[in-house]
Amino acid sequence: MEERNTHKIRNVRRRLFQDTDDNNDGEGDNFVNRLLEEDRRQKELCKQRWNFDFEKEEPLPGRYEWVKLDDHRNEIPNSTMINDTVQNPQKQQSEEVESKTSDINETEKITNQ
Repeated sequence: MEERNTHKIRNVRRRLFQDTDDNNDGEGDNFVNRLLEEDRRQKELCKQRWNFDFEKEEPLPGRYEWVKLDDHRNEIPNSTMINDTVQNPQKQQSEEVESKTSDINETEKITNQ
């Protein structure tokens, strides 16, 4: 009886390609999780290094002193000026017009004398 079992031919099937549906081992999830963890770690290191929260875009107390700049790279003295400009753009425009007209009036006075 043993001789018969040893001579019996067995069918062998091999999977040449991996099915995407059968990928239940979690390797892909682990890779993504590792990338997300590394990203979180890098953000935390940068936050500590630069004392700046890049996600909230606000400075933190620490080694560096952060100041806000306008479009022309001039320092903005305080944040209330920004809020007033954003909330009242018409007020800012009218102040600019008044400033320009007073400059023109001053120039006219000087040239007339």
